[in-house]
Amino acid sequence: MRRSLLISLALLPLLLASCFPARELRRPAFDGEGTARYHVLITARQAEITGVMVVKRVPGGWRGSMVNEFGVKAFDFIAEGGRCRLLNTIPFLDKWYIRRTIAADLAFLCGTGRDDGKRLAERRDDGVILLRDERRGIKYLFQPVGR
Repeated sequence: MRRSLLISLALLPLLLASCFPARELRRPAFDGEGTARYHVLITARQAEITGVMVVKRVPGGWRGSMVNEFGVKAFDFIAEGGRCRLLNTIPFLDKWYIRRTIAADLAFLCGTGRDDGKRLAERRDDGVILLRDERRGIKYLFQPVGR
């Protein structure tokens, strides 16, 4: 009995690793050297934001902007040097805790942020990027425009 318990405890990490998606995105999720456009869906517990995000590779990092479906700019961001800053944030997102959470998630997605084990990212073969912030319960879906 004791032996089977020890064996099952030793095999538990392998079983859990096969059940949960790998944190494969330590490279930037956004590709290319030019400009990329994505349809974005950000889902929180009680809110949802949709729009288009334009992301551009610049020396040392990434710059981007998100515009909602009505043409109102939600925010701009600059990700470089291990950090991400949100600029020109729409008023209902302009709270320090919301800005900090979105900035940390985008930094992780751009490959400039640190991996604290609370974010899971996945890139599908069709170019769709999924990011889940397990700590805050936020899901990001980036779908390339034109697909």
